Amino acid sequence: MKLFSRPFLPMLLLAGLVCILATGCRGTTAAADPLRVGWISDLHFNPFHDPAVAKQLAAAPAAQWDGILAASGPNARLPAIGDETNRSLLESTLAALREDQAEPAFLVFTGDFLPYQFRENYIRLTGDPSEAGFRQFTDRTLAYLVSRLRRHFPATAIYFCLGNNDSYEGDYQQTANGPFLKNTAPLFADRLLADDANRRRLRTDYPAFGNYLVILPGMPNRGLIILDANMMSPRYTGGDAAGLAQLDWLEARLNANPDGQFWILMHIPPGVDVFATLNANPGQGRVGPVTTFFTPAHQARLFDILRRHAGQIKLVLAGHIHRDDFRLIPWPAGTAQPRTVVQINTAVAPVYGNNPALKILTVDPRTLALLDYRVRSLDLVHGRTQWQDSYTFSTTYPQAATSNPDGMQILWDMIQPGTPESGNFAKRQVTGGQPEITPGNANSYWQGMRCLDPDEWRQKINLPTVPLSVPPGRHE
Repeated sequence: MKLFSRPFLPMLLLAGLVCILATGCRGTTAAADPLRVGWISDLHFNPFHDPAVAKQLAAAPAAQWDGILAASGPNARLPAIGDETNRSLLESTLAALREDQAEPAFLVFTGDFLPYQFRENYIRLTGDPSEAGFRQFTDRTLAYLVSRLRRHFPATAIYFCLGNNDSYEGDYQQTANGPFLKNTAPLFADRLLADDANRRRLRTDYPAFGNYLVILPGMPNRGLIILDANMMSPRYTGGDAAGLAQLDWLEARLNANPDGQFWILMHIPPGVDVFATLNANPGQGRVGPVTTFFTPAHQARLFDILRRHAGQIKLVLAGHIHRDDFRLIPWPAGTAQPRTVVQINTAVAPVYGNNPALKILTVDPRTLALLDYRVRSLDLVHGRTQWQDSYTFSTTYPQAATSNPDGMQILWDMIQPGTPESGNFAKRQVTGGQPEITPGNANSYWQGMRCLDPDEWRQKINLPTVPLSVPPGRHE
């Protein structure tokens, strides 16, 4: 069948050329519009904020929890600095996130749904020492949190990783192929993810180690790889095998998607736990034992994977330390490849002197490069009840680029101890709360952002002759 006459063909070709030039060879201009992504971390939601309703919650299905908590006086007020997240702060946070971006491209949550000492407080306040009772209460707490996320964002995909408090077994403990992972897989797959393909991936992979792969809908070869970093921590008592198997899984997924561009989500960042190390060496001018976030075997294997797949990994997102921070994963001397950037988010829970905060990320949809971000915070230190913008990266640090490793190196140079920007960074790190970085310990934290090998970090920190300053007590 003859579809077009000969004179019409040049017009058709011209129209096609105009379309290509107008869209930059991308198909549509919409494909180039930056994505807006909401990011929160470390909720540490405490259903026992009002101990008086503990038994009532234990006897009720998750669907009834919001009515119980809404009628609770302590849950009607924002928590104080030093508390965990209650219903009021949870609702305030999600409302602030929705107010900024009613329909974000997706949300990310970098772990710690659950509170500290959860089992101990459950037994103490409910009088129920049974394993079955605690597991049921944990499941209901997670179901309640998922229901509130869905109440505020009914259609948005929410991608998450588990934190060190997110288990039945206790802090940093997680049984591979265990009951927590198997019991929570259906809840998270069906209620947090927004498409069937990614639900299937989560249901298949997550029950083994808490890890799963996401391919962003409508964005082939663009996605997120989620790891359960607890199994790589020296505080995990299950041995190295589970963490190493998870890293084997990570590399297998990267090998299966050689043209992919990915973010990695994991709760715990790599490198030196500066806070724990300083607390283990109080008052000393030189550092002895160094505490790390990962075991040597896991950190070496992770870094090796990231180096060999540098073209595929655009960014690593983490939480855990409750501070707005970053890490630069180094490459071996003499290599031309850039460092990998780890961006770390402030906690929502104001447990360790920080004001609650969240981030709005601006992302290039073609590459998943992080173009910019804005921090919003709730100033509980000064009794504020409304969220406000704290800072935007591009205007606060115009010399640097958010996810460009060279730009983050520029930022690292800018905040060198003794400079005015070092003190400003310390304040932004806790979004106006109680700074953890002080003149006495600034070099320890500054070196920890780039020197992730414990021996290298120790050498840098042993140079000063001034006594080390130990920050206020906390644990993640």
